[in-house]
Amino acid sequence: MRKLKSLFVATLTWAASSQKLGIHLIRVAILIIFVWIGGLKFWNYEADILIKGCTINVNDDAVALKGGKGPFADSDQDNGTNERIIIEDCTFEFCHGCLTCGSESVHNKNIIMRHIRVSSGYNLLWLKMRPDTPQIYEYITLEDIRGQIFNFININPWTQFYDNKGCADIPASIARHIIIRNSTCTCNVFRNIKEAPEQY
Repeated sequence: MRKLKSLFVATLTWAASSQKLGIHLIRVAILIIFVWIGGLKFWNYEADILIKGCTINVNDDAVALKGGKGPFADSDQDNGTNERIIIEDCTFEFCHGCLTCGSESVHNKNIIMRHIRVSSGYNLLWLKMRPDTPQIYEYITLEDIRGQIFNFININPWTQFYDNKGCADIPASIARHIIIRNSTCTCNVFRNIKEAPEQY
């Protein structure tokens, strides 16, 4: 376990130093998240991750927090919480979502995104709400965000790879305690939120 943790920390340190040296790793943040949740599930998703000083330009979601789907995903021991994540001093160029929760995610909390510059892209904060998965997205703070984005916040149902595993009821999902402060952005839409009271 200790060797794997050392290897993981060394990989992240290399990625961060390479960015500082000018090697353009446009998916550093995605690499961090996917290595964490894909290769090290037995750590129960206790993140403690800092993403700092990156420039991200990608035809996908930039920082995507994932971790399970399906009506019983919250009771599956292979799934868990993505938490204690700080994203700061980064520049987001084109991407689908600068910070995306889901869609395959059960619980994301205690996330700070601050001192961010956005120059294009579609969603600053994107909460993908699956009708087949109980999800909680909470205690997310966006602070000192500057620039231009199409949607500042996007909350909509997400049905890609939908599978309710025969359950008749739609699991309830929650988004709460989202703070936006000290930010100045040009947006086409500030709140792109589709009401779905049967789901969230």
